[in-house]
Amino acid sequence: MGVYLTSYSVPGKEECREFLEYRVPKEQSYRVKLNIWDDNERYPFDFFEKTKKFTFDNLTIFYGNNGCGKSTILNLIASSLKLQRRSDVNTSPFFNLFCDNLCKVSTHSDFDDIGRQAEIITSDDVFKHILLLRERNKTITKERDSAIDYIFEFKAAHSRGDYVPPHQANSIDECIERSQLYRQLKQSSSYYVRKHSSHNMRNHSNGESALEFFTSVIKDDGLYLLDEPENSLSPSFQIQLIEYLRCSLKLGCQFVIATHSPFLLGIPGAKIYNLDDPEMPVVKWNELENIQIYYQFFKQHEQELSGNDK
Repeated sequence: MGVYLTSYSVPGKEECREFLEYRVPKEQSYRVKLNIWDDNERYPFDFFEKTKKFTFDNLTIFYGNNGCGKSTILNLIASSLKLQRRSDVNTSPFFNLFCDNLCKVSTHSDFDDIGRQAEIITSDDVFKHILLLRERNKTITKERDSAIDYIFEFKAAHSRGDYVPPHQANSIDECIERSQLYRQLKQSSSYYVRKHSSHNMRNHSNGESALEFFTSVIKDDGLYLLDEPENSLSPSFQIQLIEYLRCSLKLGCQFVIATHSPFLLGIPGAKIYNLDDPEMPVVKWNELENIQIYYQFFKQHEQELSGNDK
């Protein structure tokens, strides 16, 4: 089983207007607290031109330029399914009203199995992971520096004759503590540093850390919404991510991805919705505008790339 999310419907402008005209006036609290009739405030109402039902395969991709609604759809699906999030998401005051009343989600019965992993993973989650690694290493460095400073103080006190040996401590607990420290310091300075500081996380590039994040959080038989996972990944790391996703598909995972990466769009068997088209149809990856732009660019440089530009 690899298809847990089977379909999702979003309303078009006409359906939104009917809802606003017939439902909202009866719920006066919405009109009193916020002006839902103001076009600048009622996102995601009227965001989609036409009502659309998306059906999903084990790998479905939402494609489109910035502002087309890729991330909006993922966030709506995540909200409808009550998926766990690692990072907060910016939504309008009417997001839940829109999602709960006008969007329709359908899942396979297997989706509710105990232990099923399902979550949305955004660029913010990846960046937060990278920053946490950096902060963790900074903390470890401070611990190590503190341990080294103590060693110098200990040796300086010894040379001055200021060091108080364990048997001259003021209490049993202090005696035990001093004895342990004394043994550690006598063994070697490096042993003491290892004992009193954590190990640094391996220093990765942002791309390596991002790839490591994806491979650590994606588990077998899970549903994952990935919002522009190509961010922070070089082309070679995108290829590595694709190989991991393809392996995960074989192990029962389902992915819904928002992207304009030509590498991700080129995954064999992906079902691609073109959100730049008001009809939001399913298309072949080679029909997409961005793919054609890449193709034309490299075609213009074909001789250089083939080494025949002499």
